[in-house]
Order: sequence, then structure tokens, then C-alpha cells
Amino acid sequence: FASYSADEYGEASDAIRLFDFHADFANPLASTFIERSESPLPVAAFDPTSPPDRTDIAQPAPGERLDANSDRLNFRLAYRNFGSSESLVVNQTVRTSTVDPYRAGVRVYELKRTGDAFVVAEQSTIGDNSSSRWIGSVAQDNQGNLAVGYNFVTETKKPSILYSGKLAGEPAGIFRAEETLIGGTGVQKAFGWRWGDYAGLTVDPVDDCTFWQTGQYYTQASEDFSDFTWLTRIGSFKFTECTATPRSVITGHVTNASSGQPVENVKVTAGQYSRTSTASGNYGNLVVLPGSYTLTASARGFLPQTVTVSPTNGQTLTQNFALQPIPVFENPVTRVTGESCGANGAPDPGETVIVNISLQNTGSLPTQNLLATLQPSGGVTNPGGSQFYGPMSVNGPLVTRPFSFTVATGVTCGVPITLTLQLQEGLTNVGTIVITLPTGRPKVAFQQNFDRIQQGFLPVRWMRSATNINGLPDGPRNWRVSAARSQSGSKAVFSPDLNQVGRSEMLTPVFAVDTPNAKLSFRNWYEFETTFLRNRLYDGSVLDIKIGNAPWQDIIVAGGVFEAGAYDGLLDACCQNPLAGRPGWSGRSGINQTSEFITTAVRLPQTAAGQQVQLRWQVGTDVGGFREGQYIDDLLVTDGTTCSCTQ
Repeated sequence: FASYSADEYGEASDAIRLFDFHADFANPLASTFIERSESPLPVAAFDPTSPPDRTDIAQPAPGERLDANSDRLNFRLAYRNFGSSESLVVNQTVRTSTVDPYRAGVRVYELKRTGDAFVVAEQSTIGDNSSSRWIGSVAQDNQGNLAVGYNFVTETKKPSILYSGKLAGEPAGIFRAEETLIGGTGVQKAFGWRWGDYAGLTVDPVDDCTFWQTGQYYTQASEDFSDFTWLTRIGSFKFTECTATPRSVITGHVTNASSGQPVENVKVTAGQYSRTSTASGNYGNLVVLPGSYTLTASARGFLPQTVTVSPTNGQTLTQNFALQPIPVFENPVTRVTGESCGANGAPDPGETVIVNISLQNTGSLPTQNLLATLQPSGGVTNPGGSQFYGPMSVNGPLVTRPFSFTVATGVTCGVPITLTLQLQEGLTNVGTIVITLPTGRPKVAFQQNFDRIQQGFLPVRWMRSATNINGLPDGPRNWRVSAARSQSGSKAVFSPDLNQVGRSEMLTPVFAVDTPNAKLSFRNWYEFETTFLRNRLYDGSVLDIKIGNAPWQDIIVAGGVFEAGAYDGLLDACCQNPLAGRPGWSGRSGINQTSEFITTAVRLPQTAAGQQVQLRWQVGTDVGGFREGQYIDDLLVTDGTTCSCTQ
């Protein structure tokens, strides 16, 4: 990611800042967004300011003034790896005049890395004091030649789309003469000063030489027809010196080796390149650089197949695959049906149990007589005999068989054990299924599902209060049990999102926490006022905790850690929300266009161990609009694990 700093905005110097974003999808809390060690990169002085509001760039009459969009880097930060080096190219609109009238130019950067750090290889401004150039886009072809496209206008020349560039080997700061993609013959008289947000410049993947540029323009005819008849131009150009990148094409079909029928959704990979087969089994065209590749076709329900291919430049190589179907067993269903002591529905250390394991064949080949053998590993000892599941058709019903074993006495209560089933079909090894089972039962410290509570009230020993800053009655704002929405049963607890400045709070009774492993979970439905893009969070809610005699703190400030359903961002300070500036829930719960119940789970602060604890939810609203509010259901606090077997 890139941004800039400028001394005109009170920052230390003019510079480009670079950030690395690491998205950890397996453990989202481990994701990082960190400024690179060489950042900020000092650059030649520039001025990103423009006139107040959006009335910046003059057109010929009767056109309105146009927004320079100089407060941000423009599309896009483009990355290329040339093998021996890597490049980032980007641009921004800067001021090229020191006095009125305002003039804008396009500042172009290339940042190059040959070792660990990026350095500034190009920093040029295309512009002058008599015209304006703005909203540009930059890209490089396969040889590192740099092109830039942008808008152009003066008080006498109507808005047009131009482009320029330089070869990779040409001196820094020297760009070739401008060329015209389209000369506009009309002006913009409406839209509130916005102009073609934004432009685009990309490289054609076929030859990796041709640049495709898009941008806004008017013709006289479109201007005359309507104030709103703007047009988009799509055009291409390239450096005559550019040589097309060598290319090879790998194509073919994938079929079922048993039936001969095409197989859909097969992933075919060649190094970093990949394609997926269609319903007809076709996976082409896989466009690659000439060379030698290990080509692998893989799909769920089939054994993968790998071949080596060496396509040459200009060749279209056909490589078909016939994949061997296999049965697949996923998502087994387990249930404890027998226990030797302290029956609690869970295996305990030292206990002999019987667990029913239900399997379904969701692969591409039926079984004739599937045999499953429980392995003595992962905390499992003394496993009983193997079990025949018999013939299992594809997508047929679940088949259930019992397995007996003893949990190892050395397993700690609460630590899961691992059941490994070895599957065999005749002489064929079908693979293994790994099942994780928790030992013991979570100890419940506090819970509430609100279903037995009269509507309009809260459970016994719960507390609530509400405040409207403007003095209006607070009754409608209060938290209360409602049947309007619920996750389980018929009721949940609810607080509305009103169009009045105010706050409502709901407090649980005090409960004891014994261990540092306590967790809170609840089902969370909310819809609070935000902007359309949800980039500003006007109304919202927060969760606080009180540990012993300590003051109330936000759950995160106190040391809690969200595992799911975390806050959405900072609540906006624009409009008198009493919770302004705090992280909170806002917008819509879930990932869909309509709100849905999600699970919010949070590890309580370890400092809560051995203390009396109380939880508080607060909803804050501002002077703007309103939405439905927040519902909470199936609240549960667990505090470690208990095992009932004493053997």
C-alpha cells in the first residue's frame, strides 16, 4: 500500500510512504499492516493543495470548474516483477502554479527494488503553468517501459485525454512528447465538479506491450444533448520499441477415467499459473512463458494427476487428463453413547467410552465394503475392533458405527483428543479421517437466553438505564426483551437505534470467574446508522467489563481478545454520539446486504481470574438518521472445563 506525506499538511517532509499488509486467513488476529523500514521515501518537493471545495480546474465556457482530486494518490499502485528487480509505479495530481489561476500536473513515480528496500527511480511532474493535467494512471509493459495517461484542459482547449511515457533505459525525468487518445469537443456543465473518477491504464496480457487507457470526455453533440451525457473513451497504444513477451498456451480437457464424462471444477496448475475446468471439462487456455512445467490436475473426489510439459514459444500444447474417481468422507458426525463413569456426554481422561461415528460418501466413486479402523494415537488407547460400513453409494445416507476406546489417563481435562480412522476398501487405502473431540464439559459461569422473560423487561438482577441529551423521554431507548427477532426460542434482548443524541446501557448481574480461560459468546444482530459505504460509523454499540473493584473498561482495553464478531471500527465523532471515538459495532451484522445473527466470541481478560465480574452493553446514537438497533441472544460465559470421571 502507498500514501504520501506533504509539508503543506503539517507533516515533516514531502515523501511517499509504503506499507506491507499481511493477511493471515488462518488466524486473522495475526494479520499485520506495517510501514516498511525504508519508508517514508523522501522525494522532490511538491504541492498537493488545490483551491477550496471542488472548484479547481477551469474549462472553456460554459463549463464548470473541475475537481483536481489532489488529496490522494491516483489509480493505481501497479506492481511488476522483472526477475532481477521489482517496480511499483503510481501517480498523483500536484499544483504546478504558484499564483492564480490554479494549474495542475501529474507527478509520476517509479519505486524500484533490487534488494530488500525500494528506492525512488523516477519522480517527474508532467505539466506547466498554462494548462492542467490531472487524474492520471500509470503502468509498465514487460520491458519496464513506463506509460502515463491523464486528462488535459485549458481555458481555451476543451477536456481531452492524453498520454506520454518513457523507455526503461531512457534517462529519469525525460518523458516523450504527449499524444492524444481523444480530443474532446464539449465541456461539462453538471455533476458537481467531479470528472471521470477515476482513470485507468492497464497492460494487455496477450502481448504485454499494448496499454489500454480509459477516461471521460465530452463531444459537442453530447454536451448539446444533455448536461449529463458524458462519454467514456477506451483506447490503446504501445511503444514501437516493445517486443511482445514470449507466450505458450496449454489447453485440454479433463474426464472421469471410469465413465469418460467431463469433470467440472478441476484445478489445473503449472507453477504459479492455474485454470479451472468448465462443465465441458475444458480448462484452456492456460497462458504461460515458454519452459518446462509440472502440470497438475486436481479435484475433490478424484486422485490428482501430474505430468511434465515443455511448451515452446508460440506453441499451443494440448494435454488431456483422465482422473481416477475416489470415495470421499468428510464432516463426520459423532455422538457419545456410552461412558464407564461420571456420564456427562463427553470423554474424560481415563474413561472408556463408546462413540458413534456417522459417515457419508460425498466423493465420485461408491464403496463396496468400507472398513474403518480406529488408531491408538492422539490420546486414544485400547481401541476396539474395526467396523465395516458396507457398501456406500455416492451422496447416499449417513451410515453409523460404534467405536469403543479408553481416553489416556495422561490427558489433561479440557484438552481435546484426536480420533484417527484408517479407511480401507478391499486392498485400496482410502485415506484417513481425523476427528477432534473435546474432553470434559465447559463450566458455565453465566448464561441467559431471555426466553422466559416478559417482553419489555429484563431478567432479574439485570439493570438498565438510558439518557437522551435533548431531554426527551428515555423509555423508548431502554434495553428490553423483545420477540421481534431471536436466534433461539422466541425472544432476545433489544435496544433501538434512535435519531436522537443519547445512550442506553444494559448491565448483567455480577458473576464469579475462577480461571484465566473464561470466554464470552453471544448471538449478535445489529443495524446501526452509517454512510452508504460504511466508511463512517455514526451510531453503534460497545461492550464494557468491570473486574472486581476496578472501573468499567472497554473489553479490549481491559485485555479481552475477540475471536469472532469483533468491532467494525471507530464510531464517528462528527455528530454528538456519546460513544464517539470508541471502537464499536456499527452498520450491518454479517457479510450480506441484510443484517443477520452472527456469533460474537471474546476471551475475557486473564486478570478476571479469581474476581467478581460484570458486563455492560452500551448503544450510542447521534443527531442524524436511525436504524433498527441491536439484538442479543444466547449469551454464555464459560470458565474452564470440568471432568466428572474419577477413575
